[in-house]
Amino acid sequence: MRLFQLAVLAVVLCGALPMFGAQVDVSVSDPGGTPLKGTLVIVQDLQRQERELFRVLTDEHGKIPTHTLDPGLYRAIGTYPYGQWRNNVREFLVRDTPVTVKLQLPQGTGADSIDVAIGELKVTVLDA
Repeated sequence: MRLFQLAVLAVVLCGALPMFGAQVDVSVSDPGGTPLKGTLVIVQDLQRQERELFRVLTDEHGKIPTHTLDPGLYRAIGTYPYGQWRNNVREFLVRDTPVTVKLQLPQGTGADSIDVAIGELKVTVLDA
């Protein structure tokens, strides 16, 4: 009888434990599948007002270190600042199984503009 009570208690306690997250792997490549080193990957938690969880650069294989995330909805943003690649955004759901997120950054055009602010500029009008 005592063993049965312990088994029931174990089942109840396991049911009361919070759900654990899953491992998330993010990789970045060009449209042809070539890994992109040095891409900035930003991961946001969409359940908490798009709160940023982390940002990291991809390695030579186009990957970031594996992270374990709680169950929920997230967004991965891949950006290559000051480079030839355009941003890509992907939303993904984490449950209790590993998640793989693949971002492909499309080729940018040479005419892409980059806004840069350096210092102050003072303008004086000399003649109307």
